[in-house]
Amino acid sequence: MGLISRLYQFLNGTPNDGSQVAAEFDQVYGAINGGLDDANISSSGTPIQATKVAQIPPARVLDHADSETEYKTTATPGDTGTPSLPNTLEDEWERMRYRVAANRRYLSTVFYMDNTGPTATTASWTEPPIVGPNLLPNPGFEAPLVSSTPPGWTLVLTPTLAIEVPADALTGVEKRSLNITTDAVSEGISCVVGGMKRNTKYLIGMRYTRTSGSINLSTSGALATGDYQNLNISDSNGSTLEVIQGIVKSEDDSAPSDITVSITCPTNPSDFNLHDVWMYELSDGVPNDLPSLPTQTKTDSTQDTDVPATFTSTQWNWETWTPLSISQYVPYPGYRMTYEATISSANTDTSDGQHKHAFRLQLDTGGGAATVAGPYIDYNAVGGNSIVGRVVTLKYVIDNPTPGSTYAFTTDIGAYNGGSDHSKITMNPLLNGLQSVSTARLIVERI
Repeated sequence: MGLISRLYQFLNGTPNDGSQVAAEFDQVYGAINGGLDDANISSSGTPIQATKVAQIPPARVLDHADSETEYKTTATPGDTGTPSLPNTLEDEWERMRYRVAANRRYLSTVFYMDNTGPTATTASWTEPPIVGPNLLPNPGFEAPLVSSTPPGWTLVLTPTLAIEVPADALTGVEKRSLNITTDAVSEGISCVVGGMKRNTKYLIGMRYTRTSGSINLSTSGALATGDYQNLNISDSNGSTLEVIQGIVKSEDDSAPSDITVSITCPTNPSDFNLHDVWMYELSDGVPNDLPSLPTQTKTDSTQDTDVPATFTSTQWNWETWTPLSISQYVPYPGYRMTYEATISSANTDTSDGQHKHAFRLQLDTGGGAATVAGPYIDYNAVGGNSIVGRVVTLKYVIDNPTPGSTYAFTTDIGAYNGGSDHSKITMNPLLNGLQSVSTARLIVERI
C-alpha cells in the first residue's frame, strides 16, 4: 500500500458521522495490522534499531545454491591488473569457488565417469587437491625410445612412434613430444601403475596436439561401476594444444588392483603428439610426499685368499660375495634405485701366469637371481710369480621399481677353471700392512 491519507475532515462543534470515523480508523488499523510497507517507513530521522529487527534466517540469504548446477558454478576473478569485479554476493562466491578449484593445482576441464551410461561428466570445484608425486613414468617422454617404445610404457598393437620437436609456446618452444601415428583402431601406448591406495581418487590426464583422427584416454583396474569408474574419454578437437583429464577411484578392497592408463586412437588413421601426461593422488587428508629411503652401505675389510672357495667342472665358477649384498622393498611408485659395488681384489695364485677373473651384479625380485650388470672380465697374462691387483666398480640403475616388491642385489666373483691355468681371487688384499676394502651402496631417490 502507499502512504496513509485522510479520508474526511472533522470540525469542532460539528456532529461526526460514525461511518466516516470508522472508515478513518479502519484505514489506520489496516496499515498497522500487517499492511506497513517501505512507503510508510521514513528514511530520515532516527532509523529503526537493529535490536528491534529479527535476524534474517540463513535460508533467506541469497546463497546461489538452490540447485546442484548453481552450486557448481564458478567464474574467473581475473588478476591483479584486470580484476573481474563481482556485482552481487552470487558473483563473489562464484569467484571464490574458482580460486578454490585453481588451488587444487588443476583447473582445466576435468571429467569423471558417472554411474549412468557411464557418461563423461564435468567434475566440480569440490574435488580434493593433488597430493604426492606424478605416478606415471617418463611423463614428458624426454627419454629416447628403446626398441621404438618410450621407457616405462608398453605399445598397444603396433603404432609408429617418434620423438619430435613441434615447438609450442604453451609447453615451451624447446619441449619435445611423442608422436603417435596409427594404422589400426585402438593403437597407442599404455602403462601399469601399482601400489594403489584403497578407495582413493586419482587424477589422470594428458596434454596433446592432434594432426588427424582422434585420441582416447582410458583406464582399467579402477572401479568398474558407480561414480568415478574407469575413464573412457575421446576427443577430436583441432590442432591446438588440448587437455584431457579425468578422475577415477581405486577399488574399495584390501588389495586394490593396479591401474592401467592407456592412450589410444578410437578412429583410424590418427596422428597426435603427447606433450606430457600425469597421474596424481587426490586427497583432503595428509600430504602424500614419498618417504625418503636411507642409503644403505656395506663395507667389507676382511682378506680372503680363497675365492671362489671351490672349483667345479664348469669353466666359470662363481661365488656370491655376501658382505656386499643389499636388499630394499619399495612402498610406492616414484623412486629410482642405484646399486653400486666397488671391489678390491687380486689374483691369489702365483704359480701360473693366466689370471682370468670376472665380476657381475645380480638382482632377485622374487623369481630368482638374474644378471643385470656384467659379467666384466679381468684377464692378465703375466709371467713369473706376479700378483696383479685391481679395483672394479659395477653399477645398476632402476627407474620406477614396482611397489610392494623387494629388490635384492648381490655381487658375484668369478674365476675361470681351465685345469692347470686357473687362479683364485683374493678379496680385500692386505699389502704391506695396508688393508684394502670393498664397498656396496644402494641409493634410493625420489623422482
